[in-house]
Amino acid sequence: MNAVLEKPILVSLLRDFDLDPPNCPDTEFRDLFKRSPNLLKTFRETKAFTLLKPSEGKVGDLTCMPDEKLCEDFVRVRNELKAYLTAKTKPLRATPHQKMTGIVLAENIQRTVQYINDDDLRMLSKSLPTIFKEKNDAMTGSALDTYRTEMCKNWPLPSQPETLMQLHERTKNVAFEYIDRYCFIIEGSVEIDKEAFTIDIENIFKDIQKDKCKDALLSAICDIENKLKREAYFEIDGLERLFKDYDEAEKAYKEMKNLGPEKLSVWEAYNKEMDTIKDLIKQKVRLIETEHSVADLQMEKRQLNERIEMDRKAFEEKLKEFQNKERNDSVRQMGTGSETSGARSSSPVDGARSSSPDGARSSTPDGNSYCCF
Repeated sequence: MNAVLEKPILVSLLRDFDLDPPNCPDTEFRDLFKRSPNLLKTFRETKAFTLLKPSEGKVGDLTCMPDEKLCEDFVRVRNELKAYLTAKTKPLRATPHQKMTGIVLAENIQRTVQYINDDDLRMLSKSLPTIFKEKNDAMTGSALDTYRTEMCKNWPLPSQPETLMQLHERTKNVAFEYIDRYCFIIEGSVEIDKEAFTIDIENIFKDIQKDKCKDALLSAICDIENKLKREAYFEIDGLERLFKDYDEAEKAYKEMKNLGPEKLSVWEAYNKEMDTIKDLIKQKVRLIETEHSVADLQMEKRQLNERIEMDRKAFEEKLKEFQNKERNDSVRQMGTGSETSGARSSSPVDGARSSSPDGARSSTPDGNSYCCF
């Protein structure tokens, strides 16, 4: 079949119901390709047919019209075309990996005509393999989509007997059966890269696992996330409470089943994020402690200032009392001195001394004075 497809027969059917003259010999048809000398080398044989108008007047559904109502020349050329095709062509028998369909053949013919019109005869032999590769790419993509859909839909619950890996293997085998059944293969030209297909499936499996593990992780750390939103851990004892909640979440997550090999890696990624959060909480706690220390110092300063003010006022009161006492003592001493002087000036002895006849006063050698009468 490959040889037939790579160098086919070119049959041209010209159907123009208004064609005049009603003939286009095969020799004239060959003259059309003189500008493309390599075209005849591409096809192992060429043939041209011209169909005239099948009947006078309006043409209806030809499949329902008997030959008696059709133009004699139309019936003759049609029969010649059928006889030629029957003699020159045979039905293509596809191998188990070549599911030849009318769609594929029609697309191949369209591309062949396009290559001829573009005078790109080198692409004629690549037409069918290119179509097969495009179809295979679409089918492998469809198989991968089916795998993803089935895995997401049938993801085993903890209560189901089938494990995650068992579901993965079963669904992967279904995908491989699909490409074996529907993909095209031309030995040496079109092959299915099953190794790459396997890698694609495993990558999809990892992505699905990560999504499932992240959903499970969000369920386990729901309480922590809510407290983080409320900044409940950004307090003096917040880090200690976070460690406690973190240990409980880790235990709950690791007890969950059917999460696959990516389970641990998802938790480790979350653990790295939590390390960053812990550092932020530590910084916040240090800031709070610093603020508290500053507040304590400010309080001590206020208390010290208050004590200083109280001591100052007490000192001023005592100073005022002392000054008042000294002032009173001075006044009292002055009053006592005045009374003593008055008593001395009015004593009889002094009066007698002052009234002595001669008023003579002598001094003794020791400096004491005395009066002589």
